[in-house]
Amino acid sequence: MLAFVAALPGSASGQDEPGSPAKITVDEVELRISKLGPGDRTRAGDWGGVLVEFRDSALKQREILLRMTGHDRDGDTPLYDRVVVGDPERSRSAWLYAELPYNEDMPRLSVAAFEAVESPDDPLGFRAGRLLGRTWIDTSRLVAPESGLMGVIGQAAMGLRRYGVSIEVGGVRCLPLGHGHTEVVSGLTIDDLPDRWQGLEPYEVLVWGRGPLPSSLGPDRAGAIVEWVRRGGHLVVVLPPVGQEWTVPDRNPLGALLPRMRVERVENTPLEPYRGLLTRSKDIMLPDRSVVQVFTPLPDAAASEAIPVLAGPDGRCVVMRRLVGEGMVSVVGLDLASGGLASFGLPDAEAFWHRVLGRRHQLETFEEVRARDQDLATALQQRTVTDYDSDIGGQIDRAGDATTGVLLGLIVFVLYWLIAGPVGFAVLGRLRLRGYAWVAFIGVTAVFTALAWLGASLLRPRNVEGSHLVFLTQVHGSPVQSARGWMSVLVPHYGDALLGVDDPQHPGDDLISPWTPPPPSGAGGGFPDNRPYRLPSRRPASMRVPVRSTIKQIRFDWSGTPVWPMPEPVREPGSTDEPRLRLIDPVKGVVSGRLVHQLPSALEDVLVVVVKRQRDVMTGGRGPTWMPALSNMRVPNGGRWEPGKALDLRRVTGGADGSTNKPSLTWFDDNAAIGQTRGLGTEVVKTGDPADRYTALSFMHMLGTPDFKFFRGKGKSAPLAIVRQTHGLDLSRWFTQPCVIIVGHLVQEGGRPPVPVTVEGEPIESRGRTVVRWIYPLSPAPPGYTYPDS
Repeated sequence: MLAFVAALPGSASGQDEPGSPAKITVDEVELRISKLGPGDRTRAGDWGGVLVEFRDSALKQREILLRMTGHDRDGDTPLYDRVVVGDPERSRSAWLYAELPYNEDMPRLSVAAFEAVESPDDPLGFRAGRLLGRTWIDTSRLVAPESGLMGVIGQAAMGLRRYGVSIEVGGVRCLPLGHGHTEVVSGLTIDDLPDRWQGLEPYEVLVWGRGPLPSSLGPDRAGAIVEWVRRGGHLVVVLPPVGQEWTVPDRNPLGALLPRMRVERVENTPLEPYRGLLTRSKDIMLPDRSVVQVFTPLPDAAASEAIPVLAGPDGRCVVMRRLVGEGMVSVVGLDLASGGLASFGLPDAEAFWHRVLGRRHQLETFEEVRARDQDLATALQQRTVTDYDSDIGGQIDRAGDATTGVLLGLIVFVLYWLIAGPVGFAVLGRLRLRGYAWVAFIGVTAVFTALAWLGASLLRPRNVEGSHLVFLTQVHGSPVQSARGWMSVLVPHYGDALLGVDDPQHPGDDLISPWTPPPPSGAGGGFPDNRPYRLPSRRPASMRVPVRSTIKQIRFDWSGTPVWPMPEPVREPGSTDEPRLRLIDPVKGVVSGRLVHQLPSALEDVLVVVVKRQRDVMTGGRGPTWMPALSNMRVPNGGRWEPGKALDLRRVTGGADGSTNKPSLTWFDDNAAIGQTRGLGTEVVKTGDPADRYTALSFMHMLGTPDFKFFRGKGKSAPLAIVRQTHGLDLSRWFTQPCVIIVGHLVQEGGRPPVPVTVEGEPIESRGRTVVRWIYPLSPAPPGYTYPDS
């Protein structure tokens, strides 16, 4: 009877608080899930925020511990906690943050309110007392794990909704003439924005249009956006024509992110000269009076603080950018939210936003494709889905260690069975000692027991070890690196252990969580002694987890002072000039300069990409007006770069010194017509090669549209590339400005990983793969204008 009562919905079980007895209560605190992420949209299988509205029925204010349960493939229960203050007079709300499960793993998530009991030894200062209320999250509301997210703040969508066109193929949504799908969440308000950066983590881009003023953010929301940008986010600000506060430092808590520039407001400007930026049509009548704000870098602005991206025909900058850590902030001076443009569905995303965000695919809907080419429409529905990051578990598992132990155990068992059985009996028979069979049997058993115990002792791990996959990124000139990684951590004892990832200079901003791969590989029965463990929802840089002398798989998101030195320019022999890279042949994409790295070992499968500039802005309605203008992608001799060895980029990008063009990686082929690029059409990304796939997923928005005619001729279906776990690692935004991008793979058998992961405060040794991505911004060169129909 007691067991039945303890299982009632209103009870709290031992799963809620380690060591706490089951208690029954009525809902003293009314809970309601207000939003799942900004605009009620966040992604399954990723970090996300849940806005919980709560109302306390107590007679006076009191501390309440809000708790959201998570998912752990070991069967243990992560508990994401936050302490708030209840108010009997009105409802309040608070954000909880967790790594949200795939809905196949956990169809519902529990959110509960507990009485907060002071506990000085607890990291939060409180532990959970009586259960005061509970509600549930329906995880079917989460965005599918293969979809990217883009947020638009303000009511005007400014043509961005076109990025949301999709078709369902093989159970996943995708661009009809591209690859991964992007869900555009428009109409966001200040109240939709979370107060910690991990709530924005699923979003690649935030576009701030006309409407909310930055002064209404408050310090927590502003801090969340700043940290999100610093870790690789792209914030785009479209200046309003009047009353803008963005360039008023006292009113803008995000002012330190903006480019250091002077803004000149030009009224009554006709938009006809900007036609090629706004539309691919020759016939649409553009407004003849608009406000255009043009930008000029301040005289003392550093090169990374004011980068012209787009200019008008007169050469005056209308899109300026600033680099912030691994992210960027772009400011737009055209009034893209005006009614005159919106009435014609402008700006055209392919004409304008591709040039700002770094995307290349044609944005036709499936219905539009079917209307002009029925055969192509049929081919779109028959593509083969390829998940580029599906093998993360295979990269970090330690199956080889277990295999060795199992194999030795099998050998010992077979020898024991032979010697204690037929072989031993036959030997005793030949020696005429069969009467001693039982004595021999006991002796052999004792010997092999000792051997098994000795072998187990020798094979038992003695030290904490890790096995990792890390994507490590740094922009040259930035004082920080950013990384996302997955690791199997072997802790060779029973009990619990404190796992952490943190940078002392930015305490509390890094994330660590248990990791579960997407279904079906994430399924598992777990351990019989399942236990809950707690994480601070707002600052989960460490967690104390149950350990059983086996591995714990984790995910971490880190940014901080570099642990590994990245490539650096060095002086040319005999030169006294400051070492730097320069684009000396904008046509061929030849870059001068020498680079040296001091990484722990050689970089392999090195790829050098030179973004020369954007193509000229064109008018005339001849199809897509923007595709990145690139040099050939180059692989240095052998694709291997040793520590301390200078990489001469003049010879590499010029095709000398044994370096080779990589025609197979024609994801960015700017000579082929859209829809016919060979970028995945001839299976140039070797899906069986993790180095090839992990390099490719660094440029997902640049992958070419498959050559459907080629596949139809071969009787095959065209590939469809998606990712589920590596959203936000795309470097495609860098294809909007001149730069050098180097991607290489470092495989280590031991030593310190590139991220300071610790167990009980001590750094660990790890083996595995690190995908090193280094970006060097070159001198800016906004595209010019050509008029082919004039």
